[in-house]
Amino acid sequence: MTAELNITIPVLIDDTDNAVWCTYGPAPNIAYFFDRDGTILLKQPWYDLTTMENALKKYLADTR
Repeated sequence: MTAELNITIPVLIDDTDNAVWCTYGPAPNIAYFFDRDGTILLKQPWYDLTTMENALKKYLADTR
């Protein structure tokens, strides 16, 4: 994504253990889920694992 959009600032992607968040301190923890066309399917102002997992499962079930 960074190469395709020519983004030159650092982009950090955290895992479910929040290692990046713990390393760099609390900050807005926005999470987006995009489909293959770039449409935002879910935007979370604060990342919630259960909500994201449910959105991913629904998307995968609907695209089969």
